[in-house]
Amino acid sequence: MRGPVELYHDAAKKSFRRFSYPSHVAGYFVDVTVLEYDIGVYMRITGAGMTSNGFIHIEIIHQGDHCASCQYMAEAVEEVIPKYCDSIRFTKVEYTKSKVHARRFYDLSVSLYGEEELKKRMRCAPIPSLFIDGELIFDVIPPRDELINAIDSAFKKCGISAA
Repeated sequence: MRGPVELYHDAAKKSFRRFSYPSHVAGYFVDVTVLEYDIGVYMRITGAGMTSNGFIHIEIIHQGDHCASCQYMAEAVEEVIPKYCDSIRFTKVEYTKSKVHARRFYDLSVSLYGEEELKKRMRCAPIPSLFIDGELIFDVIPPRDELINAIDSAFKKCGISAA
């Protein structure tokens, strides 16, 4: 049974709804916390033996279809993703086309350089760049082997077995 739905604002002033409920997952009794952001829904599973939410999130800062390097980076990721089935969430952060994506681009830039650097010196996240779970991994188009190694190490870091 689902617990009460609560509306929160996190430190980055993004609003989200949160609700929790007990569940039985993979032989464990766990608490499932669902965070519904404007940009997507994220589920956090906590309990004995559970260390992550079951997937990693890959984001590409993508200027648009006119940007060749952005297209090549997106193609590199799209080529590798099928190997991992449903263990990866992939988002092109097209900050010029959506206010939600523009906000995410801002949040990623602040996480890299801080709000003061962003506002005073216009230091933004590189374009194109690849983030895994909010951490900058590549700011150039990665070779296939390096991308696979980075994804595998992200799975290990989160305690998820790659598909």
